[in-house]
Amino acid sequence: MANRIQVPCEIAAQVLFDSDRTCCICRVPGKPIQIHHIDEDSSNSFDLANLAVVCFEDHDKTMVRGGFGRKLDAEQVGRFTPFLYAPLPVDFVLP
Repeated sequence: MANRIQVPCEIAAQVLFDSDRTCCICRVPGKPIQIHHIDEDSSNSFDLANLAVVCFEDHDKTMVRGGFGRKLDAEQVGRFTPFLYAPLPVDFVLP
């Protein structure tokens, strides 16, 4: 992936800050995380709406190809990100 466009430092800092460095899928604090391009197109590295913070485990689920497993696709990841900044319900329990 030599042609992959890096997320600029100031945008990465904003995404990581806004997410409290927490995966938008599982929302478990303290896990190793990375910035994921929701549409898998690194040319959109400047678009905050295309970036999501995900843990390594959940990022692997976005990379599923073939087989019977269901990929964690752009439609699903995009649905998690708006809720990232909302407070969790009092009765929220991790799956």
